[in-house]
Amino acid sequence: MWTLALVFWVLQGPPTVAGLWLGDPPNAVRAQLGEPERRQTSLGMDFWDYDRRGLSLIWDLDRTTLRVIVLKKSGAGVIEGLRVGDNATQVRARWGAPARARQHGRFVDFTRPQWVQTVEVRDGHIVEITVTAR
Repeated sequence: MWTLALVFWVLQGPPTVAGLWLGDPPNAVRAQLGEPERRQTSLGMDFWDYDRRGLSLIWDLDRTTLRVIVLKKSGAGVIEGLRVGDNATQVRARWGAPARARQHGRFVDFTRPQWVQTVEVRDGHIVEITVTAR
């Protein structure tokens, strides 16, 4: 019974990226990554940028949990078998049919039970992956 519950969580739970989980509090992120290189508050959100790592994190100002993880470099992490720089043909092969495509396929969205993941494609390659908590 526990094995089945664990398998369900692994398959359905939010992904971990660079040791972070969607829903992590700021102190857990600081413990894992340190202080952001840049920080900006705008539109009711707090943006933390770790440019050397190729990561951006977004927080709602009225919540104290991590809401969005943006991967900008291949070394930033892997989401369900894909990373920045991979060939765009791998997206559908690994993630299945998208929920929607925007701007003529430049942005492709995939829904999961607890999050949404979006890939940005340019010149046949993934240039950014965004994971957003629901």
